[in-house]
Amino acid sequence: GQTQGLEHAGTEYQLRYLGTMLGLEQPALPGPGAWYPVLLAGPAERREAIQLDQLLGSMQVMVQPLGAQLDSLCWFTGGTILEDGRIALLLDLNILLDNFHRQQVARDAGGNPPDHAND
Repeated sequence: GQTQGLEHAGTEYQLRYLGTMLGLEQPALPGPGAWYPVLLAGPAERREAIQLDQLLGSMQVMVQPLGAQLDSLCWFTGGTILEDGRIALLLDLNILLDNFHRQQVARDAGGNPPDHAND
């Protein structure tokens, strides 16, 4: 959380916090000694290291549609109920990254970010 990027296997990655990409606040990191998982993703021309709060691990899930209430959130592909009964939303990482980059390009150009919630 204290750096703008990282390098892995000779490739540079821009560091982003997943919560910020989803429109939430910056992370409240407890201190410089804390470690957080990072997901390396994105096409070759714009690689991202996405900082997460936690990883749950690998599991098989039954994907359910979200319904009309959440249809406007295009970066979620569905939802599932975890073994402990909690509900989890499933991200489409490609759509999230595309939407995030479009908003950055619009901000850099001095305009308002385009609304791609229904793309």
